[in-house]
Amino acid sequence: MENKLKIIYFANFGNKGSNFVEEDIKSALEELGHEVIAVHEKDYKNIQNIKADMFLFHKGGVGTYISLQDFIVLLNHMTCKKVMWYFHPIKLFPEREVEIETIAQYIDYGFLVDDTWRRRHKFDNLYSLKEGIGTIYQGKLREELKCDIAFAGSLYERGKSL
Repeated sequence: MENKLKIIYFANFGNKGSNFVEEDIKSALEELGHEVIAVHEKDYKNIQNIKADMFLFHKGGVGTYISLQDFIVLLNHMTCKKVMWYFHPIKLFPEREVEIETIAQYIDYGFLVDDTWRRRHKFDNLYSLKEGIGTIYQGKLREELKCDIAFAGSLYERGKSL
């Protein structure tokens, strides 16, 4: 591959509830020939000196491991392309709206599943990108649940009303 990238992938690795997402993304990037340096969000102090072509993150650990202000400082110190991919509809997590509006000003590209929010806010660097299906865990078919269309994913309490 001619355009191999060195990517710092800054995510919540080791999370029992969603680690397969991070691992699937990491594996997909590596299969494309890129070098991926996986860094857990809690280790944000260790990434400023890593030389890379891209800094990829989802929530950046904001509110869990780092304040929004400190994350912006981190983004300002990163000399590579900064890319955010936020997986959730923003209406489910309205407290993240200010974070996304703020972070969008400091990144090169942002991908959201919430295309309505993206269109309303008119950031030139935000694009729509829906999640796909990664690793499928084979289960046992239950005839009483058989249907033509099924939801595969996680349903959080906030999403049950949608």
